[in-house]
Amino acid sequence: MEMLDVYGDESCTNGHRYLCLGALAIRRALVPLALEQLAAVRQRHNTHGEVKWSKVSGAKLAFYRDYVDVFFEASRQDDMHFRALYVDTHTFDHHRFNGGQAEIGFNKLIYQLLLHKFGRKYGERHGIEVFLDDRTTKHNPEELRPMLNNHLCQFDITSMPFKRIRFKNSKNCDLIQLNDVLLGVIGFKKNLHENKPDCSVHKKALAEHIVRRALENERPHRLNSAQATRFAVWPFQYKKKR
Repeated sequence: MEMLDVYGDESCTNGHRYLCLGALAIRRALVPLALEQLAAVRQRHNTHGEVKWSKVSGAKLAFYRDYVDVFFEASRQDDMHFRALYVDTHTFDHHRFNGGQAEIGFNKLIYQLLLHKFGRKYGERHGIEVFLDDRTTKHNPEELRPMLNNHLCQFDITSMPFKRIRFKNSKNCDLIQLNDVLLGVIGFKKNLHENKPDCSVHKKALAEHIVRRALENERPHRLNSAQATRFAVWPFQYKKKR
């Protein structure tokens, strides 16, 4: 069974209307090539610090374009995919459903993303190892793995594809940093930052570049359609409780 590596992160976690979670998937055999290409972009632009959506600037705009283009060129060949969800935080009811703990509600969203957009999509043919950006929490992400594998049996995926789920420091991982930039655009667009008077023109330019390339790779499908595969965005909604 071929191994698939998934690198995930969250965006807009504090004070924003829409919370975003996303991850990119790449076949493990192709990880060295992707890292080599990202390192080459760093070398060409003499940029060696942590890459983040929040650090986009005019001086580094060309670098960020080339950096995300590593993803889009790989995605065009179906070698790397990006999948994200966004959810309206006004629909959260942690007191009713999560024992009053926002952390539990957040983990449920990670679970939904991994289950439906990675396990169901890739689990029949791949083993999956997940690397989540490290964060302060009392919950071990490995706790999700047996639940995900058991849940997938309901969809006739019985190979127990999730092999490991663990935290990884984004500062030491270019693929998590790449995911951060792609995911940052989702939060930027959904939270209407581009319409604010103090909007960064450089972030706006990078967002337009990413959206254009994403649409090119998905054409004729919309990014939020069920048919999207290379750059898919899921407008997550909670099921209404009777």
